[in-house]
Amino acid sequence: MKTLLFVLISFIAVTAFTSGLLIISSPDGGGIMNLQLSLLKNSPFKNFLIPGLVLTVMVGGTNLLAVFFNIQRAASRYNWAMAGGLILSAWIIA
Repeated sequence: MKTLLFVLISFIAVTAFTSGLLIISSPDGGGIMNLQLSLLKNSPFKNFLIPGLVLTVMVGGTNLLAVFFNIQRAASRYNWAMAGGLILSAWIIA
């Protein structure tokens, strides 16, 4: 189970961090991600900069910290993994 947790949080950290940086690099939706600004029609955002920052910092950063604390075998490693999962869930729901 510990290995599975490590693999999952590592995958989430890498994909969220990478996707967030790609979105930040092209906040108008162009580039590799090829997002349409019409996706933001009913949201408070004019472009994808803020969602990209949230994805990178909150989702990717929290899971990256969870990976770090898992490698260090810190006592709080499961708390960080749970926080990463909750933030990812909030990101998906929002």
